[in-house]
Amino acid sequence: MKISRAKIESYEFITKKGKYYEAQGVNSAMEEIADDVEDLLDELSEKNRRIRELESREKDVTEALLMVKKLSEEIIERSKNEAEKAVMEKAAEVLTLKEEIAELKSLRDKYKQELLNEVNTICTKTAEIIMSSGN
Repeated sequence: MKISRAKIESYEFITKKGKYYEAQGVNSAMEEIADDVEDLLDELSEKNRRIRELESREKDVTEALLMVKKLSEEIIERSKNEAEKAVMEKAAEVLTLKEEIAELKSLRDKYKQELLNEVNTICTKTAEIIMSSGN
């Protein structure tokens, strides 16, 4: 049984000559108390060692979590930058395509007008030939 108030109070010593306790009983009780105190000190030392170990692990875990947080923030920032860059590139491509479409429409309209002019010229010449051959 570990040392406790009840254990200490339960000790009964035989008195010698009415005034003094018998040395053997006192020595035996002191030895038991010393053994219990030594066990408690060993247990306390082990618990303190375990606390230091856990505190060290907690520090390592905290450092690891901070590193993970920093890395995740860097990854998020890099991803945002890459996404913004991709959006800008696609916007530039869209603008280039719109310019090319506008240029193609302009060419289409130009060739359409030239074709209409050519058809009109052919029609006019054909009409002239028909008119001159009918005379």
